[in-house]
Amino acid sequence: MLDWFYDEEEFIELKEGSAMIASAAAYDILISTNYKEAVNDLIYGAVWHTIINLEIGQLLINNIWEEKVLSLDVNLISSK
Repeated sequence: MLDWFYDEEEFIELKEGSAMIASAAAYDILISTNYKEAVNDLIYGAVWHTIINLEIGQLLINNIWEEKVLSLDVNLISSK
């Protein structure tokens, strides 16, 4: 899924972007409440998309999360 994630130079750039998101409140940046809203934002959508991919990559690298193909007979877990 994230083959590019292992490129060290790009990883450093993404970490810098992550720091920008972490300080979003200081710059009065609206924090989106869902993925679609975040990545479709006209100003920050590309940044959100990059940071979300960074976070998914971290979950995969640290063996916290495993990506699998969902079979048709399985329901996803939902939360409120």
